[in-house]
Amino acid sequence: MTCKEERYQKANKEKVIHHFRQLLTEVQTEQRERIATNMPQSEREARILDKKYTSKTKQLRQKPRGVA
Repeated sequence: MTCKEERYQKANKEKVIHHFRQLLTEVQTEQRERIATNMPQSEREARILDKKYTSKTKQLRQKPRGVA
């Protein structure tokens, strides 16, 4: 790792060491597992109704079948 932001070598070294330590602490922390939650019945029904509405709108945009 290198750093050339500061004017003096010592300051650059300290910055690199600080950055390296931050990276190490980020890697060492364990991420928590996600707990799956259940969708409420009302939300599920609302989602399905919205999908049906969107589907119907798209069907109306298409040309009718059997008409030349």
